[in-house]
Amino acid sequence: MARQYAVFPRNPSPAEATNRGMMIQERMARLEEGIAKANLVFDEYSPKVSFTPEEYMKYYDNSCVYHMCAIDYGAHMLEKFEKAMEESILSKVLPAICDKEGVPLLVQFLHMWSKYQAFSKFLGVFFLYLGREAERRKGGRLEDIATRLYCDHVCKPFLQKLFSAAVTLIVEDRNGQLIDKYLLQQISTFFVESCGRESASYYNNFEEVILANAAGFYSSVASQWLLSYSAKDYILKVDQCFNEERERAFQFLPPSSVEKLLKTMHFVLVDQTANVLNEKRRSENQDSTTLQGLLSGLSIQ
Repeated sequence: MARQYAVFPRNPSPAEATNRGMMIQERMARLEEGIAKANLVFDEYSPKVSFTPEEYMKYYDNSCVYHMCAIDYGAHMLEKFEKAMEESILSKVLPAICDKEGVPLLVQFLHMWSKYQAFSKFLGVFFLYLGREAERRKGGRLEDIATRLYCDHVCKPFLQKLFSAAVTLIVEDRNGQLIDKYLLQQISTFFVESCGRESASYYNNFEEVILANAAGFYSSVASQWLLSYSAKDYILKVDQCFNEERERAFQFLPPSSVEKLLKTMHFVLVDQTANVLNEKRRSENQDSTTLQGLLSGLSIQ
């Protein structure tokens, strides 16, 4: 059976205009009801939020978005979607993370991202009919719009704090402290997969911070080891360090980043110390062939 829409003339009478206004207000009020329920997903103390098929149809078809688009309110409804997503960020997400630092920030950031995704999924069904409108006006899907808003309002302002917290975990792990490695993997995965068009930029920045930190960390380590160990023992320590860092990095970084990390380590621990190491070998009367064999055995793959 074909759907029946309310049809209004191009130049409605005052009574018809009033009826149209009342109908729009009623439908928007019903949609607000659905958005308010979806917002409960952010409430830690509310029961698990879910919608029945009948409720989804109520907000999508029978009274709201579908019919509003049928009377040329598509642009208005798209603005409504963006406003609802933005308000959830400003009223729910940001207050939950604004005072956090370090590990608590990483934990809460990812927790709120998960809740925001659930909220976005609910509204994505309510506003499903806006798919083409979103593509035409915004150049992306509703999901892309929601992700962009999260990146603009949450990721960008907290980016450096997130990087710093993640790097602190990496350094603690290098120093033998117990850390939440799954948390480190989650934040790395977020930057790789979850930022839409910004993912490449965010992850590249994250990778640069990790490499810069590794360069500084291992430069200090190299200075200490050159003072404390013989040339041969220094190379053995470097080899051990490579193996440990490789195993550690593969737990939270893509292979391409692990390779860059190991190359950075090789440059700092081997290339930059080559002259000092060679002088140390001579002063210790070490055989150059033996040391060269050890150096050639260092693998950055």
